[in-house]
Amino acid sequence: MKKKKVLVMTDSPFLHTGFGRVGKEIWTELNRTGKYDIKCLGWFHQPTNEGVTYSVVTTNKDEKGRILQSDKYGHESFPKYVDEFKPDLVWTLGDTWMTDHVATSPSRNSFKWIGYFPIDGCPSPSKWGKVIENMDIAVAYGKWGMEVIRQRAQKANLKYIYHGVDSERFRKKDSNAKLYDKRHLLGVPDDKFIIGVVARNQPRKAFDKIFEAYFYILNGEYFRCNKCNKITVRQYDIVNKKCADISRCKHCSSNELQKGSPRDDIRLYFHCAPVDCGWDLIDLQNDFNLAGKILVNPNLKIGVGVAEQTLVSVYNCFDIFTLPTRGEGFGLPILEAMSCEVPVVVTDYSAHTEWAGAGGILVPPITLEAEPMTNIRRAIVDMDLYVTALMDLVENKDLREKYGKAGREKAKEMDWKPITKQWETLVDSVLFPDGAPDKIDASKLEYSLEEI
Repeated sequence: MKKKKVLVMTDSPFLHTGFGRVGKEIWTELNRTGKYDIKCLGWFHQPTNEGVTYSVVTTNKDEKGRILQSDKYGHESFPKYVDEFKPDLVWTLGDTWMTDHVATSPSRNSFKWIGYFPIDGCPSPSKWGKVIENMDIAVAYGKWGMEVIRQRAQKANLKYIYHGVDSERFRKKDSNAKLYDKRHLLGVPDDKFIIGVVARNQPRKAFDKIFEAYFYILNGEYFRCNKCNKITVRQYDIVNKKCADISRCKHCSSNELQKGSPRDDIRLYFHCAPVDCGWDLIDLQNDFNLAGKILVNPNLKIGVGVAEQTLVSVYNCFDIFTLPTRGEGFGLPILEAMSCEVPVVVTDYSAHTEWAGAGGILVPPITLEAEPMTNIRRAIVDMDLYVTALMDLVENKDLREKYGKAGREKAKEMDWKPITKQWETLVDSVLFPDGAPDKIDASKLEYSLEEI
């Protein structure tokens, strides 16, 4: 029996993006089985010195070799590759609005479609429902996302499969190696405490809340209640550059308050492209008078990250990982931080809440605000509880170690090996409904790495 043809469409596996890395992990492993002839239509494809074991082609380009914006998600090139390659299965990884054109493809009846997609808030836009229902199997990143989209796609064949982590690669280093990475990657002295962020610089990641929380911690502009042990921050007025006076605990109304102490030993590191579609980091730094306290890597660009081994070193520089996100489709950096035994402080909302609580503190949102255009509710973290969670970990090494070890055990349960096995079983249920054969005839693969 010949190999079954699979057309994968997502970010190019040569990109250090979430979509690119996840697609590469899954299809590199599935390609080892020898059951599939794989071609990837890679969005934003740029060949590098890294390699993959399957063919990668790109979307349409202009005369100067630049990706056409009208085809950046394959709206125009996808039908061409379907006609040429004649896939038995199309597997997509991306937001529903990136892959909706598959549902209206002229050749839609000629292939099966498994769509893997994030749901990062609720409710989902109703127009996504028809796209999800058009998939032969619709796979969410977790149970939460599956139940949210079910409200809009009641006829869909819904499943969920988590992302994974290479728990052998993403692991805690010894103390000497961690100090070496701190000095050479971040350029900070050994005695600096690092609160770290790994995320794309986009609005959902709520960088504004991280800057604000760090301002209160750095300057000691908060009170901890001696009765309930929670923190009430002195709300900062960005315009007048003043902090509000408080006399009682926000949480229990007690007046037994202890003023916070400044913590100049703490630094904040952002691992992201400084210039992207999200936050102006310089403006945020100036708003909160944090010049010289914020660490960034100016060489990071959109879609161009660092090698995984360098990313492991970055996580190992952190004493705490934090992301007061307004909504996550999965939250892969949270899982990677946990795998490196770094305690996490993240919002108690959306997909990551199914597993992230093992490795740290989930901070409740103070409200959910509807996002324009999509009507998706976005979480706004409770600043007092956020600073409380961060300071609880800053001040308690034993608690950091406890969450670090528990997070590591959870991450090991979510290793890529069992995750990719789930994918093999699901893909084979579509391509080999009577059971996969023991032997597959070898077929010639052509590797075409096209430049942008």
